[in-house]
Amino acid sequence: MKKILSKQSNFWLSKSHLYSKKKSNSFFKWKIFYGCPFFKKILKKTNPKTIMEIGTNIGINLHYIRKIDYQKKIKIDAIEVNKKICDQLKKNKKLKINCVINEDILNYSGNKKYDLVFTKGLLIHIDPKNLNKVINKIIKMSKKYILIIEYFSHKPTSIKNYRGKKDLLFKRDFGKLFLKKNLKCIDYGFLWKEKELVFDNLNWWIFKKT
Repeated sequence: MKKILSKQSNFWLSKSHLYSKKKSNSFFKWKIFYGCPFFKKILKKTNPKTIMEIGTNIGINLHYIRKIDYQKKIKIDAIEVNKKICDQLKKNKKLKINCVINEDILNYSGNKKYDLVFTKGLLIHIDPKNLNKVINKIIKMSKKYILIIEYFSHKPTSIKNYRGKKDLLFKRDFGKLFLKKNLKCIDYGFLWKEKELVFDNLNWWIFKKT
Protein backbone atom coordinates (compact mmCIF):
# COMPACT_ATOMS: atom_id res chain seq x y z
CA MET A 1 0.00 0.00 0.00
CA LYS A 2 1.36 3.41 -0.97
CA LYS A 3 2.23 5.56 2.02
CA ILE A 4 0.59 8.95 2.34
CA LEU A 5 3.10 11.77 2.78
CA SER A 6 2.48 15.16 4.30
CA LYS A 7 2.59 18.36 2.25
CA GLN A 8 5.88 19.23 3.90
CA SER A 9 7.52 15.86 3.11
CA ASN A 10 6.37 15.99 -0.50
CA PHE A 11 8.01 19.41 -0.83
CA TRP A 12 11.40 18.06 0.28
CA LEU A 13 11.06 15.02 -1.95
CA SER A 14 10.81 17.36 -4.96
CA LYS A 15 13.76 19.55 -3.96
CA SER A 16 16.84 17.38 -4.41
CA HIS A 17 18.79 20.38 -5.70
CA LEU A 18 18.56 21.99 -2.27
CA TYR A 19 20.71 19.14 -0.95
CA SER A 20 23.16 19.15 -3.86
CA LYS A 21 26.61 17.56 -3.55
CA LYS A 22 28.16 20.73 -4.97
CA LYS A 23 26.62 22.77 -2.18
CA SER A 24 27.89 20.26 0.36
CA ASN A 25 31.46 20.34 -0.96
CA SER A 26 31.69 24.13 -0.99
CA PHE A 27 30.34 24.22 2.55
CA PHE A 28 32.82 21.79 4.06
CA LYS A 29 35.90 23.34 2.49
CA TRP A 30 35.88 26.22 4.95
CA LYS A 31 33.04 25.91 7.47
CA ILE A 32 33.39 22.44 8.93
CA PHE A 33 35.34 23.55 11.99
CA TYR A 34 32.79 26.19 13.02
CA GLY A 35 30.16 23.61 13.91
CA CYS A 36 32.46 21.38 15.93
CA PRO A 37 32.63 23.30 19.25
CA PHE A 38 28.87 23.07 19.74
CA PHE A 39 28.64 19.37 18.98
CA LYS A 40 31.74 18.68 21.06
CA LYS A 41 29.90 20.18 24.02
CA ILE A 42 26.84 18.04 23.27
CA LEU A 43 28.85 14.82 22.99
CA LYS A 44 30.66 15.60 26.24
CA LYS A 45 27.36 16.04 28.08
CA THR A 46 25.68 12.94 26.65
CA ASN A 47 28.62 10.60 25.90
CA PRO A 48 26.61 8.53 23.40
CA LYS A 49 27.66 5.22 21.92
CA THR A 50 24.73 5.31 19.49
CA ILE A 51 23.14 8.28 17.74
CA MET A 52 20.11 8.77 15.51
CA GLU A 53 19.64 11.96 13.50
CA ILE A 54 16.14 12.48 12.14
CA GLY A 55 16.07 14.60 8.99
CA THR A 56 19.74 14.26 8.12
CA ASN A 57 19.71 16.21 4.85
CA ILE A 58 23.19 16.04 3.25
CA GLY A 59 24.78 15.12 6.57
CA ILE A 60 26.24 18.44 7.71
CA ASN A 61 25.65 17.74 11.40
CA LEU A 62 27.09 14.25 11.11
CA HIS A 63 30.24 15.68 9.53
CA TYR A 64 30.69 17.80 12.66
CA ILE A 65 30.25 14.75 14.86
CA ARG A 66 32.66 12.64 12.83
CA LYS A 67 35.25 15.42 12.94
CA ILE A 68 35.14 15.05 16.73
CA ASP A 69 34.65 11.27 16.72
CA TYR A 70 37.41 10.81 14.13
CA GLN A 71 37.94 7.16 15.11
CA LYS A 72 34.29 6.56 14.27
CA LYS A 73 33.51 4.77 17.51
CA ILE A 74 29.95 6.10 17.69
CA LYS A 75 27.38 4.09 15.77
CA ILE A 76 25.22 6.50 13.79
CA ASP A 77 21.87 5.87 12.10
CA ALA A 78 19.98 8.44 10.05
CA ILE A 79 16.46 9.01 8.76
CA GLU A 80 16.03 11.07 5.59
CA VAL A 81 12.92 11.38 3.40
CA ASN A 82 14.74 12.10 0.12
CA LYS A 83 15.89 8.88 -1.59
CA LYS A 84 18.58 10.51 -3.76
CA ILE A 85 20.19 11.98 -0.69
CA CYS A 86 19.95 8.66 1.15
CA ASP A 87 21.90 7.06 -1.69
CA GLN A 88 24.61 9.73 -1.31
CA LEU A 89 24.75 9.25 2.45
CA LYS A 90 25.19 5.49 2.10
CA LYS A 91 28.20 6.02 -0.16
CA ASN A 92 29.84 8.62 2.08
CA LYS A 93 32.78 6.85 3.75
CA LYS A 94 33.66 9.89 5.86
CA LEU A 95 30.33 9.68 7.65
CA LYS A 96 30.30 5.90 8.02
CA ILE A 97 26.60 5.79 8.77
CA ASN A 98 25.58 2.42 10.17
CA CYS A 99 22.05 2.54 8.72
CA VAL A 100 20.42 5.11 6.42
CA ILE A 101 16.64 4.87 6.55
CA ASN A 102 14.74 6.39 3.62
CA GLU A 103 11.53 7.29 5.39
CA ASP A 104 9.20 10.07 6.41
CA ILE A 105 9.34 10.29 10.20
CA LEU A 106 5.53 10.27 10.24
CA ASN A 107 5.57 6.80 8.67
CA TYR A 108 8.60 5.43 10.52
CA SER A 109 7.74 2.44 12.73
CA GLY A 110 11.14 1.09 13.85
CA ASN A 111 11.72 0.03 17.45
CA LYS A 112 15.48 0.53 17.72
CA LYS A 113 16.61 2.83 20.55
CA TYR A 114 19.61 5.16 20.74
CA ASP A 115 21.62 6.87 23.48
CA LEU A 116 21.09 10.22 21.72
CA VAL A 117 18.34 11.14 19.27
CA PHE A 118 18.51 14.58 17.71
CA THR A 119 16.91 16.88 15.16
CA LYS A 120 18.07 20.17 13.69
CA GLY A 121 15.58 22.07 11.59
CA LEU A 122 13.12 19.19 11.41
CA LEU A 123 10.31 20.08 13.79
CA ILE A 124 9.86 23.48 12.14
CA HIS A 125 8.75 21.60 9.01
CA ILE A 126 6.19 19.39 10.75
CA ASP A 127 2.54 20.37 10.43
CA PRO A 128 1.32 21.32 13.94
CA LYS A 129 -1.42 18.69 13.72
CA ASN A 130 1.30 16.01 13.40
CA LEU A 131 3.76 17.50 15.87
CA ASN A 132 2.70 15.55 18.96
CA LYS A 133 2.94 12.28 17.03
CA VAL A 134 6.50 13.09 15.91
CA ILE A 135 7.58 14.17 19.39
CA ASN A 136 6.29 10.90 20.84
CA LYS A 137 8.26 8.96 18.22
CA ILE A 138 11.44 10.87 19.07
CA ILE A 139 11.01 10.13 22.77
CA LYS A 140 10.31 6.47 22.08
CA MET A 141 13.51 6.17 20.01
CA SER A 142 15.70 7.58 22.79
CA LYS A 143 17.28 5.47 25.52
CA LYS A 144 18.41 8.51 27.46
CA TYR A 145 19.03 11.84 25.69
CA ILE A 146 17.23 14.02 23.15
CA LEU A 147 18.73 17.09 21.45
CA ILE A 148 16.44 19.55 19.68
CA ILE A 149 17.80 22.46 17.59
CA GLU A 150 15.08 24.62 16.04
CA TYR A 151 13.83 28.16 15.37
CA PHE A 152 12.00 29.69 18.32
CA SER A 153 8.85 31.75 18.78
CA HIS A 154 6.97 32.51 22.01
CA LYS A 155 3.73 31.97 20.13
CA PRO A 156 3.10 29.25 17.51
CA THR A 157 3.70 30.95 14.18
CA SER A 158 3.28 29.77 10.58
CA ILE A 159 5.62 31.49 8.12
CA LYS A 160 3.51 32.69 5.21
CA ASN A 161 6.27 32.57 2.62
CA TYR A 162 8.97 29.90 2.84
CA ARG A 163 10.68 29.17 -0.49
CA GLY A 164 7.65 30.67 -2.21
CA LYS A 165 5.07 28.55 -0.38
CA LYS A 166 3.00 28.69 2.79
CA ASP A 167 2.56 26.13 5.60
CA LEU A 168 6.07 24.73 5.21
CA LEU A 169 7.74 26.33 8.23
CA PHE A 170 6.33 26.67 11.74
CA LYS A 171 8.03 28.29 14.75
CA ARG A 172 7.17 27.88 18.42
CA ASP A 173 8.64 27.01 21.83
CA PHE A 174 9.47 23.40 21.03
CA GLY A 175 11.26 22.96 24.34
CA LYS A 176 8.07 23.53 26.28
CA LEU A 177 6.37 20.70 24.39
CA PHE A 178 9.09 18.25 25.45
CA LEU A 179 8.92 19.41 29.07
CA LYS A 180 5.29 18.34 29.11
CA LYS A 181 6.40 14.78 28.32
CA ASN A 182 7.97 14.11 31.72
CA LEU A 183 11.51 14.80 30.50
CA LYS A 184 14.25 16.68 32.34
CA CYS A 185 15.93 19.59 30.56
CA ILE A 186 19.62 19.36 31.48
CA ASP A 187 20.84 22.23 29.29
CA TYR A 188 19.69 24.75 26.70
CA GLY A 189 21.01 27.71 24.77
CA PHE A 190 21.01 29.92 21.72
CA LEU A 191 23.24 29.65 18.65
CA TRP A 192 23.69 33.29 17.66
CA LYS A 193 24.59 33.65 13.99
CA GLU A 194 26.93 36.57 14.72
CA LYS A 195 29.22 34.25 16.70
CA GLU A 196 28.19 30.74 15.62
CA LEU A 197 28.67 31.33 11.90
CA VAL A 198 27.15 28.10 10.61
CA PHE A 199 24.01 28.25 12.78
CA ASP A 200 21.09 30.50 11.93
CA ASN A 201 19.93 31.94 15.27
CA LEU A 202 18.69 28.65 16.66
CA ASN A 203 17.53 27.60 20.11
CA TRP A 204 18.62 24.22 21.45
CA TRP A 205 17.63 21.94 24.32
CA ILE A 206 19.01 18.70 25.75
CA PHE A 207 16.42 16.52 27.47
CA LYS A 208 17.04 13.44 29.61
CA LYS A 209 14.53 10.66 30.11
CA THR A 210 13.62 10.18 33.76
